Amino acid sequence: MSFLASCCAVLAVIGVSREPETGGRWSWEARHAEFLSAIADNAGRPYDVVLLGDSLTERLPADAYGDSRTLNLGVHGDRIENLLWRLEHGELDGYTAKLFRLHIGTNNLTQRWTTEEFLSGLRQLVELVSERHPEARIELVGLLPRHDRKSPRDAMERIRAVNRRLPELCDGEKVFLVDACDKFLTPQGKPDTDYFIDGLHLSDAGYRRLIESEKRARERQ
Repeated sequence: MSFLASCCAVLAVIGVSREPETGGRWSWEARHAEFLSAIADNAGRPYDVVLLGDSLTERLPADAYGDSRTLNLGVHGDRIENLLWRLEHGELDGYTAKLFRLHIGTNNLTQRWTTEEFLSGLRQLVELVSERHPEARIELVGLLPRHDRKSPRDAMERIRAVNRRLPELCDGEKVFLVDACDKFLTPQGKPDTDYFIDGLHLSDAGYRRLIESEKRARERQ
């Protein structure tokens, strides 16, 4: 069975649609088209960093990686299955990269995904990137705390459950984990409001903390 056929089979088993949600809530189709156009215009030149994710990635400061040639493929509202669809439809093609940073999944919390569904979807993303870009490093960023009005009551419990399992997707040679969740909590274990603007999206201080956490994790690896 081919890799993409395996994706279909696994997602069918766990009852998750592989097709991205459409409608007026966000213009992911336009963003996808913009990404493909930018990749084509790049004419195959290598990127240093490719950022994969949702709004937390889309809003990442442009100077987060200094002077590195960076391609930001973040789309607000995206869930794991949305990102998988985009990557299968051209966003991994036509270039090489040294590092892929994968940060996705907070929007699946509101869909009541189970830990096993998270692991299945994230594993497919990691394997797809690894298959298309075998020489690249992949950094998987764990779920961050959230306390916005859409958060499930058991959000932190479910976030911790997923993050505890993420090492299963990392081999320490090509795929590495960055779990910064605890860096965004108060001493009482609550999401620290200093790092968020609305309980979900990060403030400037939040992004500085996340970027620093990623740098420190990279230095230890």
